[in-house]
Amino acid sequence: MKWCLAFLIVLLSWGGALYGQTQAPMPGGPASSPQEQQRMKEDIKAARTDASNFEKRAEFARRWIMLLVTQGKADDLQRYAPPGTIPRIKQTAGTSPENAYRELDGLFRELEKTDQSLPAPHAAPKMQSAGMKDPSLPALRPTPMMPAAVSGIASKEMFIVNPTSGAQLWAKVYYPVNAGAHARLPALIYIPGALGYGSDPIVANAAEIIAADGFAVIVFDPDGRGKSKGSEDWNGWIQQDGLRALIRTVSGLDMVDRSNIGIVSLSYGISLAAGVLGRYPEDGIIGYLIDVEGPSDRYTITLNDSPIVLPAFNNHRTTDARWWKEREAVLSISHMKAKYLRVQHEQDHTQPQNGHAIDLINAATNRAFGGTGQASWTRVNGSENDPNRTYTRAAPPKYRPGKGLVLPHELLPYLREMAGIKFGS
Repeated sequence: MKWCLAFLIVLLSWGGALYGQTQAPMPGGPASSPQEQQRMKEDIKAARTDASNFEKRAEFARRWIMLLVTQGKADDLQRYAPPGTIPRIKQTAGTSPENAYRELDGLFRELEKTDQSLPAPHAAPKMQSAGMKDPSLPALRPTPMMPAAVSGIASKEMFIVNPTSGAQLWAKVYYPVNAGAHARLPALIYIPGALGYGSDPIVANAAEIIAADGFAVIVFDPDGRGKSKGSEDWNGWIQQDGLRALIRTVSGLDMVDRSNIGIVSLSYGISLAAGVLGRYPEDGIIGYLIDVEGPSDRYTITLNDSPIVLPAFNNHRTTDARWWKEREAVLSISHMKAKYLRVQHEQDHTQPQNGHAIDLINAATNRAFGGTGQASWTRVNGSENDPNRTYTRAAPPKYRPGKGLVLPHELLPYLREMAGIKFGS
């Protein structure tokens, strides 16, 4: 039960829906630096005293929960902030405002106690740079636009059609203002965890952080989510086909270097990413996939049919093999030909053990290196692990220390390394 609750808390923190999104969300999501965390805490303190604006206070409570989840405190939160806490308090406000305010004040007190118990954040791992490259990779090349040259971030909305569902899908690209056909950038398609979507301000915040490092970052709303039309498909083949249409659109954008396009997926986002790359390996547009602690199969996704988790997947149990076949990354990733980087902590943000990381790296690693896949290159985390290796539970790879979701600024060293590769013939 402990892990079920922790899973759903994380699920909600990135999806945003079940913890409750206000009508006018506050900008930003989990803070991505100590300075941003401090500013966020100051805003939270101000919101706590704003008794005239219940919606604002509830939204800051939601953001504080998200911040604590990213810092590895999901297990503590389950005691006083189980899934649905914010929507339930807001519902109480409609019938008993005094009780709702009282409960929200109590929640703030508990969050403050948990915040004060946090250990000092561990430093981001040392990664390779242009001067310290993985010898197994092709020669690195400088990206067309380094962070120092970025003078501002622009954005542009796009609408594409999913050829399978016929639904119109919303997408948005964030990029440095001085990018264009004259200065093309490495592109990154950013897929949030859970049943998340690109128009969520949490995802927009992450996209802007990465774009400021010299990338064109693309986010989108799959069928039935956010600003897109259509129906929810729980990251199945229909929504995967929508992602494929997005990939083709991205490859034609003026500011994008078509030879340097990657995907990063968080948690359950791996089902979308590995699904489209495994089903359409011949497309050859995507050069690399960075998978941040994604679940491998229906058993890890549902935590073995947890009654708390199953409703998020329309109550499809693991016995429904036909339904889950579309959504199990371990099945599709073995057909993927792009490069594959798995990012994994010692303590997974959801699972009680890391076997799912081993299952995915083994399934992706090329048969020439002892795996069962076709990927042109694989690795777990940084240079502390050898590339193109398979593992067992008894002999696992070296993991990132600690526990917690990988924040956007922590992804940058991995992105710089992968985007420094010129993909193609």
